[in-house]
Formats: sequence, C-alpha cells, structure tokens
Amino acid sequence: MQNKELNIGALCSLLVYILINVGMWLGSSLLSGEALIKTAVIAALLYGVPMGLATLRFHFAYHLLGLIMIFYTISFITAMLLITDASISIWLRIINLLLGALGIVVNVVWFQMVFKNSKRRVEKRLKQNQKSK
Repeated sequence: MQNKELNIGALCSLLVYILINVGMWLGSSLLSGEALIKTAVIAALLYGVPMGLATLRFHFAYHLLGLIMIFYTISFITAMLLITDASISIWLRIINLLLGALGIVVNVVWFQMVFKNSKRRVEKRLKQNQKSK
C-alpha cells in the first residue's frame, strides 16, 4: 500500500465533504458563499498538511490524518441527521443523504487501508530486526 493510495482516499473524503457543503449552501439562504469558501479552505488545509507530511515519509502524519478523518466522519453523520430537518428541496436532501453515506464508506475504507499499511510496516520492521540479530 503506497502513500499515494492513502492520499487519494483522503482526497475523496475531502471532495465528499465539500460537495455536502455545496449542497447545503444551495438550499440555504442563511449561508453565504464566503462562508462556504472559508469552510472549504480550512478543510483542505486540515487534510492537506498531514497528506503533505505523509508524502515526505513522516508516517506519524497518518495518525493525525486519522483524527481528522474521525472528525469528518462525525460531521458526515451530523449532516445526514440535520438534512432531514432542512427546508430545502427533497432532491437536495436525498443527494446530501447519499453523499453523507458515501463519505462514511470512503472514510471506513481509508481506515482499513491505513491499518493494512501499518501492519505491513510493522511486519517489515520485525523481519529487519530479526535479521540483524
């Protein structure tokens, strides 16, 4: 499992989050375009910094990104719950519900990939330690 695949999974999660925000923004007169852009920039930074560190082979960055992914998984669940009370069209509600479910699935798959990657790194390190003895 390469860092590239893990970063692509994280980017998919970010994209789903931004799409949900756009869907909420389209159906609400209370949210400004400026607030939408600020939220997208903050989310991109929260995802981008650990992904950049991981690209530079700082493996602890995946732990940080994992915490961020947990936060955004909770936000997907919250969005799915709140969208049912929103005063937007039924089609935007359905789309946002589906996007929320997709975001949860993407994050769960990402966590599975990270755990497999971590297990491989630990096994490789153990083999190297056994050879050096």
